[in-house]
Amino acid sequence: MVSIKINQVSSELLPRPAKEAVNRGPAPQSGQGRAANAPAGKLVRGTVIAKTSGGYLVKTAAGVLTADSLVPLEVGREIWFEQFGGSGSELVLAGPQKAMPAIMRLLLPLLGASANPLAHNLPPGLAAYGAGSQADPVKLLAFIAAMSNGGTADNTLFDPFAVLTRHDGRQASQTAENAVSTLQNLFGAHAQLNSLAPVSQQGQNLFLYPCFFAGTSGWGEWLFSFNRQEGRGSDSSLPEYAVSFYLTMSRLGEMHLQLSGQGKELRGRFTMASRAAAAHVSAHLAQLLPTLERLYQPVTLSCRYESVNNLQKIKTDLAHKTGTSADLFTLVNLTA
Repeated sequence: MVSIKINQVSSELLPRPAKEAVNRGPAPQSGQGRAANAPAGKLVRGTVIAKTSGGYLVKTAAGVLTADSLVPLEVGREIWFEQFGGSGSELVLAGPQKAMPAIMRLLLPLLGASANPLAHNLPPGLAAYGAGSQADPVKLLAFIAAMSNGGTADNTLFDPFAVLTRHDGRQASQTAENAVSTLQNLFGAHAQLNSLAPVSQQGQNLFLYPCFFAGTSGWGEWLFSFNRQEGRGSDSSLPEYAVSFYLTMSRLGEMHLQLSGQGKELRGRFTMASRAAAAHVSAHLAQLLPTLERLYQPVTLSCRYESVNNLQKIKTDLAHKTGTSADLFTLVNLTA
């Protein structure tokens, strides 16, 4: 069994269901509402409404508050802030490290060694958004957008709440209801992390998304990062991007796939926890090249057999790419 030990993190970090933020009541008119009295470190959601000589004005559920930020903020954008305290400004821009412990808690039973509680219980409507047998780029992009907007805006192409609670007229079992609740919290945690990461003062731009398999035959996450500062290769002026897949598959076991590219170049490395799985993937890598080479040149793929701990890998990668201390929280393996 794997548990998570969090070091000095506020208890206000648990994600809310995706629809909760949509159904907020009207904001109080006073600028000194409950957010101003909240303890330092609490997350506060707000919309940037104006830039001032000393910072920004932010409309929150408690009224209009002042905020500081070391990076420019777009007026009209809805962003997570952190209650500051002890300063002329009431809020500061929150960093992705505030959302990391919450999302790791939710991923524990999905990417850990125990059986996935969502197996065979995914809501029917979700299959069309990444779990179907046929790829649909438009629906995939709609899903990505919904996992990136903080769960506060309706998405005409993909409404997470509507999809999760749709049962096609059938009576939902308690197990299915539990799966819906788990996914709501998981989607909310993804949206919260993704809405914080792009405006962080440190690290790279990054986005984390869930990955579904047809026939509920596995579970995974994938992390996209974009770095303008560390470009390499023949043209160092081009930004470098990376996509990491952290997969727990029913037959191949745990697998990590690291893809990185710059311009038209693409490099990929599979790491398999099973020696037999590594041999199988290595024997079939050549079959991927014709498809990938339609879009990229050159393409370099490799596969190796090595111990894989996807939970630890996600934690390490998030910490590294956001400039967060590795001591923020610790994954502890507890066995009876």
